[in-house]
Amino acid sequence: MPEISVIMGVYNGADCLEESVGSLLRQTYTDFDVIVVDDASEDATQEILRGLAQKDSRLKIIRNDRNLGLTKSLNIASARAAGRYIARQDCGDLSLPDRFRKQIDFMSANPNLGLCGTGILIADACGKTIKAEPVVAGENTVLETLKSRNVFAHGSVMFRAEVLNQVGGYNEDYPFAQDYELFLRLAGKCSMDNLPEHLYIYKLSGSSISISRAYDQAFCALKARAFYLTGVEPLGDNLKQLQRDAAISATNDTARYHMLSGHRAKAFRGFLKSFLMSYRPVYLYRSVKSLISGVYS
Repeated sequence: MPEISVIMGVYNGADCLEESVGSLLRQTYTDFDVIVVDDASEDATQEILRGLAQKDSRLKIIRNDRNLGLTKSLNIASARAAGRYIARQDCGDLSLPDRFRKQIDFMSANPNLGLCGTGILIADACGKTIKAEPVVAGENTVLETLKSRNVFAHGSVMFRAEVLNQVGGYNEDYPFAQDYELFLRLAGKCSMDNLPEHLYIYKLSGSSISISRAYDQAFCALKARAFYLTGVEPLGDNLKQLQRDAAISATNDTARYHMLSGHRAKAFRGFLKSFLMSYRPVYLYRSVKSLISGVYS
């Protein structure tokens, strides 16, 4: 039985799968297996996974008969997980070699923690680092900040399996922002923290869910937060306001992607649109800064 089970869902990930899984198999901490759910991919994903599994028996493959989405695929993977810890990674992203060892050490030294994330580096499609994201760390700071926004990079987190199982895994009513919804439920069950080290590389991609489905992602995140804070589903005028806020958030997130990708004009238009939708000065500030400096903050 492995100490860690890594779970990953992938759909049409042939272009990036080998590098992403390879970064897991090269971890300095070796007592783990990797459970990858192929969500009915239509490219060479299955062939690549089989080739990798022939070289390393730690890789386990599950294939869905039809496309179920990430949330259900992660629950399928976690149901097969045998490790005391369950770690995540998103297809296309990379884990630095010492990630698992440092997370295990941190969680062993802090037995109250049910979840541990890490800092992330944002990289372009070629792997060049663009930005080191600020890390929200400290259990109290994490809990307080989580009430307003997600402070964990989903692919970087490691759970204690018993904690994930106690809350029933991922909520399948959330096809998007399933991570934030889960973290909010965990907030009342265990302590959570981020390692203040950048051990995970998030690769920018216009096809990622956070960009290609930016509105859906924002809507589900805001819905999860509203339920956590009030205990009721948003309805009527509250739902309409949430939808408006989701549109603003999605526009801002897309502008941020363009900024990080070096597309200043698109970023400027996106931040300006966010300002005109909300009249929040921060968006006007970002639009001007995107043209002048090309730096997002």
